[in-house]
Amino acid sequence: MCFLAHFLSGKNEAQVLTNQLLRRGFTSRFNVHEKTLIFDFESVFLDAVLLFFKICIKGSEVGRDMREYKVVVLGSGGVGKSALTVQFVTGTFIEKYDPTIEDFYRKEIEVDSSPSVLEILDTAGTEQFASMRDLYIKNGQGFILVYSLVNQQSFQDIKPMRDQIIRVKRYERVPVILVGNKVDLESEREVSPGEGQALAQEWGCPFMETSAKSKTMVDELFAEIVRQMDYGSQPDKDAPCCSSCSLQ
Repeated sequence: MCFLAHFLSGKNEAQVLTNQLLRRGFTSRFNVHEKTLIFDFESVFLDAVLLFFKICIKGSEVGRDMREYKVVVLGSGGVGKSALTVQFVTGTFIEKYDPTIEDFYRKEIEVDSSPSVLEILDTAGTEQFASMRDLYIKNGQGFILVYSLVNQQSFQDIKPMRDQIIRVKRYERVPVILVGNKVDLESEREVSPGEGQALAQEWGCPFMETSAKSKTMVDELFAEIVRQMDYGSQPDKDAPCCSSCSLQ
């Protein structure tokens, strides 16, 4: 099965593997040495397939001069985590809300003339899967905390998630970006830009407002989390002052 990971990792375009497709079960065809192989993915093999995929695809990157970063996208349900991620990875907007369990994406990105590979984990926003966050956080290197600026409660929900990151990582200077999504719905706004900026300043992290629908600041968001993770890998530097790092 490693050939599947090698096949996908050799592509230049965005590479996506989603749990939702695997859970529903599907048949995919891949032409290998002029032969067509058919694989039926059953939900019972989901965890094994995902683990195997990640191991194989990581190994296929050996020898390439690229940094690899693991990004975790957190936030309550319906704030647009999946929409932001899919917009960045594929350039398309998800119209219909479909609650995420766990989706894994991979994309090459160049930031400040340096190539990187992002492994993006789009997490569940419902409390039903809240117990899984510790594992996500433990394995993540950078975190995008998303709330909907048309939902005040989602803004409140994001605060304990950041506390959870600090608790699990046992370190204050974890690369984090606070994101107010759905800026295209300005007339329905419940969270002011000032509230977001104040919270980001309290946390010492960048803040920006985005729209997955109009693609406002989406590419900038993922470029900035790469910068934050790169900066975080250089412990001799002082932490950046975030009183002026609002990226709207």
